[in-house]
Amino acid sequence: MKKQLKNQTTQKINPQITSQKIILTIMLLLLTAFMFGCSSNESSNPTNTNLPNTNSPATQQVVIGFIAPLTGDAAAYGQSILKAAQLAQKEMNLQNVRMISEDTRCEAQGAVTAVNKLLSVDNAQVILGDVCSGPSLAVAPIAQQHGVAMVSASATSPALTKEPNFFRTIPSDSLQGAFAASLVKEKGYNTLAIIYSNEDYGKAFHDVLKAEFEKQDGKVVDSEAYERSETDLRSYLTKVKATHPDALFVIGNSPDAMVAMLKQIKELGMTQPIFGSEAFKAQEILDGAQGAADGLMVSSVSLGSQEFHDKYVLEYNSEPGPFAAQGYDAFKAIGTAIQSGAHTAAQIQDALYNTVKFDGATGSIKFDAQGEVGGNYVVFVAKNNAFVQE
Repeated sequence: MKKQLKNQTTQKINPQITSQKIILTIMLLLLTAFMFGCSSNESSNPTNTNLPNTNSPATQQVVIGFIAPLTGDAAAYGQSILKAAQLAQKEMNLQNVRMISEDTRCEAQGAVTAVNKLLSVDNAQVILGDVCSGPSLAVAPIAQQHGVAMVSASATSPALTKEPNFFRTIPSDSLQGAFAASLVKEKGYNTLAIIYSNEDYGKAFHDVLKAEFEKQDGKVVDSEAYERSETDLRSYLTKVKATHPDALFVIGNSPDAMVAMLKQIKELGMTQPIFGSEAFKAQEILDGAQGAADGLMVSSVSLGSQEFHDKYVLEYNSEPGPFAAQGYDAFKAIGTAIQSGAHTAAQIQDALYNTVKFDGATGSIKFDAQGEVGGNYVVFVAKNNAFVQE
């Protein structure tokens, strides 16, 4: 009896278990069908805004590598250009564009380290910089090996013209040197002494200035090269003083050295008129010179339009620094290429050569076949601790 009862009990339980399994199976099938249906609807709907197409050019991130002296004796130039580039970036409001900045201290090795990091780690598609000619010459071949273009706001050495991936929004020294030579001659001075920073920028500017001045029947009676970071310049100035030039032209790339130069010229009793390269056009130099800059005549590239000036002052509550307008235009050149649909390194370089054209802070920007722009120069004279356009 017990065995029979056990069998009957078993028979009563089994149908319940079977029903539960059937119900569970049906629920699983329904859930699977629901999930499959949702998945199918999303993948087949090309306009689904919840699933962006990461292969679309509009969603490809472009990394702009910014290299400049952000510390050291040339930091004032790097910081000025960076602020202007950031202003342009804010105005253009480019989607999926990131700018990563690296400090080079205006040194070749610093630039090499910065560019290698930006290209290999950050996968930058374009480089904005460097500020100085020497570092730019050092890294242009590296960028070229990666197929990446460089756009500089201030590197002016004529040697950079031959770099096929190099663009700049500032004219070459081959143009400014000729303008400076004509300026000195037009002021009636026939003999000239040149003091220049011993680096690619200073040497290139010196060579063009000397050659152009002599073409105009002028005579360069002395040339003295000093290291960019030097601040005791009396030995060079003493040599220059002994040659009795009609005028003195100083080519500098460090505010500290240029302030020291002006003070020591005055201390030595030198009364010749002083001409200076565009880097002298900075309020901090006038402030540091404490009156020793009065009468200094500077040949300068464009300082930018009034519109740019006003936008910069509104953004930063300060006057634009050296090369700020060129830095603004350098970013705009890159940004214009990206806006046209260029997202890879090759596309950006091609656009810079062929399609980028716009009215920038410094005038009309259109690169020629060598990545150059033309240049108009203005002359400023230091008076009462301010620069006055002549």
